[in-house]
Amino acid sequence: MRKILSLAIAALFSATMFAANVTLYFVNSNDWAAVHAYVFHDADPWPNGGAWPGEAMTKTADQAKGKDVYSYTFDTQYEVIIFNNGDNGQQSSNEVWDSANPYYYEGSWYASLAAVEAAGEPETVTLYFVNDADWSTVNAYVYKNADPWPNGGAWPGATMTLTEEKANGKDIYKYTFNTQYDIVIFSENGNDSKKTGNLEWDAATPYYSKAQGQWYVSAAAVPAVVVPAKFYICGTAVGGWASDAVKSTEDSYTIVGLAADTEYKLKVTEDGTWDTAKGYSDLTDKPATLTTDADNNIVFQLAAAGDVTVTYKKDDTFKLEGNFKATATGINDIENGEKAVKELRNGQLFIIKGEKTYNVLGQEVR
Repeated sequence: MRKILSLAIAALFSATMFAANVTLYFVNSNDWAAVHAYVFHDADPWPNGGAWPGEAMTKTADQAKGKDVYSYTFDTQYEVIIFNNGDNGQQSSNEVWDSANPYYYEGSWYASLAAVEAAGEPETVTLYFVNDADWSTVNAYVYKNADPWPNGGAWPGATMTLTEEKANGKDIYKYTFNTQYDIVIFSENGNDSKKTGNLEWDAATPYYSKAQGQWYVSAAAVPAVVVPAKFYICGTAVGGWASDAVKSTEDSYTIVGLAADTEYKLKVTEDGTWDTAKGYSDLTDKPATLTTDADNNIVFQLAAAGDVTVTYKKDDTFKLEGNFKATATGINDIENGEKAVKELRNGQLFIIKGEKTYNVLGQEVR
């Protein structure tokens, strides 16, 4: 029994002594505070190399580009490595290592520290996001399209930086990153309902407009966003009878600065054509202070100079709100000598003109 145990220990010792190991080096160019290395099998379901974020790397006495160099030794059965800053979203891509080039610096491998020192600075690109979607915060997530996703860090990526530029009055944000990443996703902090698709960027057109869904060469080149109309107002209240005289992009529109004791008329059209014109008969609320004419126009006067709000929600609500003056149509007609009949009902005076009946205020009654 003792002999068998001795043989097992010897076999384990031999396997440990002769396991194929590799040591890789990481140049900490971004000054990460908790440099880790996570290794795994590329062919197997991920994760398979232990718990994320892997093991802390060892700080060496060396430097490259003025930055500290860290080392990590592991079994060569793991062919992929991810360098990361602990579990805070900063990490490299999924890197396939090469023992002939064990030094990793800004997305590339090098044979020695001298080769790292001699290397030029990594190429970067700055992209801009026009916040015409009015997101509360803007993030940029970048990754390599050819590699297993994710490989550009933790979603939703980096918070973009607000610039002093604007396009059509909308804020513009920027983000600078290594050109090894060829795809970018903009989002409102990762919100699934507020994000772009997987966008291939082009340094020649670095400005992206969410509302337009396109890239542009500059902020000035971004066209104004066309907001669709919900309805149109026409008539004397808005200064014209064109069916699309005034466009409302909301459910309500306020006509400002109307005069008192002045007869105004209006209609609403859904799409700017007379085929969809809506007038008095279409109102969901018909106060006695609003009347109609032969063309189904809404007719009103104001008791004092002020505003009138038109609300039109298709198939739901159509109404006017304002300090309307009661129209004295019946009494005025009598004073003008037009044919009308006065009638006393239960002590109250009514005026009958044609098929319509009015009270003494000129309000039509049933």
